[in-house]
Amino acid sequence: MTRPVILFRPLVTTLIGCVVIAITAIAPAMAVEPITEKPWREAVVSVTDLDVTARFFTEIGGYETLDRGALSASAIAAWGLPAAASGHYRLLRAPMGGDFGQIRLVTFDAAGRREPMRPGSRAWDTGCYFSMMIRVKNMQSIYDDAIRLGWWTETPITALQFGESDLRVVIYRGPDGVQVQTYDRLSPPAA
Repeated sequence: MTRPVILFRPLVTTLIGCVVIAITAIAPAMAVEPITEKPWREAVVSVTDLDVTARFFTEIGGYETLDRGALSASAIAAWGLPAAASGHYRLLRAPMGGDFGQIRLVTFDAAGRREPMRPGSRAWDTGCYFSMMIRVKNMQSIYDDAIRLGWWTETPITALQFGESDLRVVIYRGPDGVQVQTYDRLSPPAA
């Protein structure tokens, strides 16, 4: 019975390899213009404790709290939650200021049974986002501070060549499975 499985794996591997080669060959012809070249404005993350999750961003990243409070009835309705549900939010802004790079942490009460959106998620899974990507400096210091706050990592600090860029990257996993990928671009220098 194991013999067919052994023969099946090389076939599947070969077929996947052919598909990857075909996609790679036609990808340049299918290139599309980006929808925007602007940085992301706001990411919304559902958590169980606003302040515990916020510590990663405020203590390590220097984010500031712009606002916090109760979620409006219209926000609850927009998420399709029961009318009896309620919640709170905490809006954080990246240290460079401006109206981009904001993170809105939300928590809900009486919204029904909580379930992880993607239990055991991995970067190669389909659907949803895997992590938020944030540019940083002083990767080792951030790594040590994240561990101190109880965040864990999916990767060690890893060297990555991306085009002409020499990067160091790491993916952190915090409370509620929140994942943040940080990257430090060593070269070329920022414009």
